[in-house]
Amino acid sequence: MTVKATDKLFKSSGCKDWEAVDEKATGAAKTSRFKGDGGMYRVGVDITPGTYRSTGNTDDLCYWERAKDALHSIESIRANNNVTGSAVVTISASDAYFKTTGCQDWKKTA
Repeated sequence: MTVKATDKLFKSSGCKDWEAVDEKATGAAKTSRFKGDGGMYRVGVDITPGTYRSTGNTDDLCYWERAKDALHSIESIRANNNVTGSAVVTISASDAYFKTTGCQDWKKTA
């Protein structure tokens, strides 16, 4: 979530503790697997770009989203989908974030 200096209030419900993250943070994300119900991941920091598969999704509750920022607006979404069954998504190095809810764990395939 991006909280702007002009925001007057930030409210969340049902979340764990929040922590500040430097917008320019970089790192060597080494994971080839991550939680399918894990929320939002920073591409290049939390997860590496590549093609991932989530299998075993039994209903339409598996949602994924590739985003250009963390503003959670319609304009932020580069691509998204509600998936039944096996899901495959290619996360690009130019994506800023990857959001996933209700999916089985993701595993890198390429």
